[in-house]
Amino acid sequence: MKLNALVMARSHSSVRTLVAAFAELGIEYQVSPSASETMEALATGYHSALIVDFDLPHAMQVVKMARMASGKRRSVLFGMVGAGKSVGDVFQAGANFVLYKPLDLLQVLHSLRATQGFMREDRRGSSRKKSETLREGCRCDFSCPVPLRWYTQPVISFGPTSKAAQDYSSAT
Repeated sequence: MKLNALVMARSHSSVRTLVAAFAELGIEYQVSPSASETMEALATGYHSALIVDFDLPHAMQVVKMARMASGKRRSVLFGMVGAGKSVGDVFQAGANFVLYKPLDLLQVLHSLRATQGFMREDRRGSSRKKSETLREGCRCDFSCPVPLRWYTQPVISFGPTSKAAQDYSSAT
């Protein structure tokens, strides 16, 4: 899987600059103009980087939600700041790095290259499936010298009527 970024911005010039940098570095991206769309995208998928324009309303809430993600699902956070926003406020909200507006392509490329080591790829192609470990062999007790064979099988149903649960309960 490739690195991917989620961008919360409305400024066409900022988005154009970021898209050009992503194309040069081979980073997939998704642009979201509102906080609600960004929060939904954060909840449903993993993003290596989150770039938030702090001049937009509810930017602080988006960053705080992104910070609540677990360690393996936590994105590298970039805050885009203009002249009216304090850099200290952006770092205090939870951003890891700052991009100054108006964005310059060389500045963005330098920042993204420098932080690629902190970004993680989404390695899981599909969601995990629940499985059970079953044993096959002698049914007496664990001190029996007859070798046991352990294997893992996917659970078909999560209720007590699953085939794996029935096989296991009838064997014991």
